[in-house]
Amino acid sequence: MQKLFIFDVDDVIYELKKTIRAALADVTGKDIHPDLWHSFNLNEVYGVDIKDIFEAFHKHDILRTGELNTEIFPVVEYLRKNNIETMAVTARGWHTEANAITAALFADNNLGIDRIHVVEHHEKKSDYISQIKGFEIVGYIDDNARHIKETREVCGGNIKNYFLKDQPWNKSYELESGVTRLQNLADVPKSLEIYLGSENVVGSRKTKKFHP
Repeated sequence: MQKLFIFDVDDVIYELKKTIRAALADVTGKDIHPDLWHSFNLNEVYGVDIKDIFEAFHKHDILRTGELNTEIFPVVEYLRKNNIETMAVTARGWHTEANAITAALFADNNLGIDRIHVVEHHEKKSDYISQIKGFEIVGYIDDNARHIKETREVCGGNIKNYFLKDQPWNKSYELESGVTRLQNLADVPKSLEIYLGSENVVGSRKTKKFHP
């Protein structure tokens, strides 16, 4: 069965901490260092309404002003060489142009990721990922501990490796069995080696249509 690896985008592939910090400082008047973001829910950290958070995000166009994590290139190359297809699943559905912005980000930087899905505002990542059929999902990486937890609840062992990308807002998350905390995106290949084992052989890639 064709293998697949799933990436989150924001603060995994595309770093947003700096641009979000500047945006929220402008809108809220509070400059809080990301190291002090104890929760993924920034309205709790800044003590403001969630609408103020999204106002800042739109005003500063954060989806276009972040920084690409260049560690993604050797990771995608490693997966490609080992006949593992790639998918990005991102919860950017709060932005009406999320699909176009994300597609442009990937194309402009030649990321080489096979497919993208933007989770709509009413949709849950875990529900979408659970619908993926016809693949052996060898890994899924995200910085949001809630997404990892929810996906494990519905997918369980159907995803072979769960990776939590280390960020200030997930420091307090107690890792469950089967979840590995990674300090760097570049650690993915080394972490997959144990699972792939003797199957980790460079081979040709085949294109497979995805039907959720």
